[in-house]
Amino acid sequence: MTSQKTVLITGCSDGGIGSALAATFQQRGFHVFATARDPFKMNDLKGLPNVSFLTLDVVNQDHITAAVEAVSKHTGHGSLDCLINNAGRNHFMPMLDESLDAIRGIFEINFIGPIALTKAFAPMLLKAKGTAVFITSTSGHLNIPYMGTYAASKMSTEIAAETLRLEMAPFGVNVLEVVTGAVKSMGQTYFGDFKLPQQSSPNYVVVSRLDPTLYCRPALFTEPIISGRAQGNDGLPRMDTLEYAKAVVHEIMERTPGRVWYGGFADRVKMSTTATSVPQSTMLIRGLVGFASLTVAMMVATSTDHVSERCPDYKVVRVTDQPTGSASGEGGSPFAVAKARPKGHTARMASDLINDFVESYERELDFYTLVASLAEERCRQALANNGIPAIVTSRAKRPDRLAEKIKNRNAEKQYKTHQDIRKDLVDLSGVRIALYFPSQEAQVAMLLPKLFIVKEVKKLGSTTAHALEPGNQSSLPETTYHNQFAGYRATHLRVELGADSLASDRRRYGSAMIEIQVASLLMHAWSEVNHDLAYKTLNGNLSDAEVRMLDGINGLVRTGEIMLNQVRSSMESRIATQSKPFTNYFELGAFVQQYAPYDASNGKYRMGSLSWLLYVTKHLGIDNPQALTKRLSAWKLSVGDTMRYPVVQSILDFLFTSLKKTNTNSPSSPFLLESLNNELAAKSSRVTTMAVACRILAYACDSSVVGDEKGNVNISFPSEYNFLLDKGYLNLEGTLAVLEDEQDSLQETVTKFWSWFAESDDPQLRVALGIGRTRGGNHAKELLQ
Repeated sequence: MTSQKTVLITGCSDGGIGSALAATFQQRGFHVFATARDPFKMNDLKGLPNVSFLTLDVVNQDHITAAVEAVSKHTGHGSLDCLINNAGRNHFMPMLDESLDAIRGIFEINFIGPIALTKAFAPMLLKAKGTAVFITSTSGHLNIPYMGTYAASKMSTEIAAETLRLEMAPFGVNVLEVVTGAVKSMGQTYFGDFKLPQQSSPNYVVVSRLDPTLYCRPALFTEPIISGRAQGNDGLPRMDTLEYAKAVVHEIMERTPGRVWYGGFADRVKMSTTATSVPQSTMLIRGLVGFASLTVAMMVATSTDHVSERCPDYKVVRVTDQPTGSASGEGGSPFAVAKARPKGHTARMASDLINDFVESYERELDFYTLVASLAEERCRQALANNGIPAIVTSRAKRPDRLAEKIKNRNAEKQYKTHQDIRKDLVDLSGVRIALYFPSQEAQVAMLLPKLFIVKEVKKLGSTTAHALEPGNQSSLPETTYHNQFAGYRATHLRVELGADSLASDRRRYGSAMIEIQVASLLMHAWSEVNHDLAYKTLNGNLSDAEVRMLDGINGLVRTGEIMLNQVRSSMESRIATQSKPFTNYFELGAFVQQYAPYDASNGKYRMGSLSWLLYVTKHLGIDNPQALTKRLSAWKLSVGDTMRYPVVQSILDFLFTSLKKTNTNSPSSPFLLESLNNELAAKSSRVTTMAVACRILAYACDSSVVGDEKGNVNISFPSEYNFLLDKGYLNLEGTLAVLEDEQDSLQETVTKFWSWFAESDDPQLRVALGIGRTRGGNHAKELLQ
């Protein structure tokens, strides 16, 4: 039995609306029952926790019965919080060319299937007082040529759902219809092999609903038009599937009743077909505008090339968004006409654009928050591994602040589209790194390109106290006081996570822009105060005295940064003389940098993972300055160029190589500590020895050991790796069972693979095996049972 909220979604094949809805619900903490006719087509959801996969064809009663039983068994209490009827089939065909069997088939899938499924799950929805959702289509609200059957099936579903809403409301069950416009889903793009029947019956194809007398014969271009539209080549702007899913999930979780509209052009269809309280004359104008826009986009855009080529006398007129004048005439486009806009229209359009963008952003807020969180965690881990103390925070921009910022910048930028705004605002997702020690800023700036795809780096250090938002100086208050200090000093990086560094279910976050601000803790604190006072004054502009005081505080901040750097130097000297063990990565990093100091002029400098160095030194009992001093001094003399490899990797390779003088590096003596090898030998068990060696090799192959800063493994393992992996011998946990008839082949394979690591010319592989042996030693009690 589970108390976790549950949702069952039909039609969850890869690339579709159902798959995006499933992923969004999973992120919201639901247990998701993802269904499709072919369960092997739900790969995008594989590996996600709290997702169960069911085979479900909505026209198969046996499948429906099995789905009810599976959900009831999982929940233990026979309830379901949400049922989403998403599965359906798109369809294009002239009405007179339709076969009756095809019509029955479309209605079976799009209308009868959702009703049958809702009936089957009704007792579970009633028990949970849940929500039944029907994904319908704007096509049901328009008479669009070649989509009559599909539109009729979807409108029938809407009528049934609206009736069901009234019938189930008294029992606490919510029913929601999502009227869906153009969305970037596979459901609208799989008609590549579309063909009209050989004896297609219509004599004409209507090109424009506004003037049905405009036509050409279907033999010339009917089939390409229908095929193109069926494949999504209809000129309509399509809503991103994930954006659509987030908006719909929000409506469901808010228990919005009745009907909502989402997708490209859905708002225009709603405006042109829904009764309102405005005067009838205004309603008529709006309806004509909405209907004309949709018709021109869907019909003219897909047929222009064919009509122009086949019917020279047919003139196509396409409305454009040019601000004034006409594009016809010499040198102009023959397809563009625009009227001069009335006074005030541009301002209203800008306001509408900004409001629409902010509303869209609010629906996507979870997306930007998660992007920022992923970047924050990546930064936090890397800074800790490199011994750089800092406070790392992240945020997605607050919608109210976003609206204010866009309005302020629009006067200069003159935004025309959402894309214009997105290109200009790079800090929708942001990470702030507040360093304890300002002198490490350059080191962090060098580290971050190893973690992210860096698009731009800005070094900020102005001569005014208001140098917080470069390029926006025109909005600053004028003063006669000239600042004495440098103002805001920081490094700003605009980066992307990179899809290749993310799990398959998170790759959609890879190309989102993130701004990372790197500065001292004191400077970040000053900048917050300065920003709020200088840019958000409550009663007029700052006076000269106030600006002078802010400048003086900035001077104190700069003094504080100098003192912090001196504290760091003093701390390093103190740690070097201690005999107590290192308590964290930062102390160890400060100690190591005395032997391999950071050099800003050396672009090859890499510290590496101090967490592994602390882990190994603790295991070997040398995790204190006195014990490590002798070894690091010898290391520095032996390696010469300390920058050739990451510092930690070079030190660990030196330590592991030094142990070979007293400790055999082989599967028969797998541990670093001789006492543990003696304990293993006392067991006189060949199987135990092989099991320990396999576990250590599994540790050595783990991405946390051999992966790069982003966790990617770029190593070509030998054939022995694949053999051991396929046989199930490279597990990081559990008991290893070795069949008696496989012991000889296993021992031979393990020995070869071990030697591949131990005798490699690549220090990364030698270190990986050493870390594996360390982890094995720390788990010796478990392995030797």
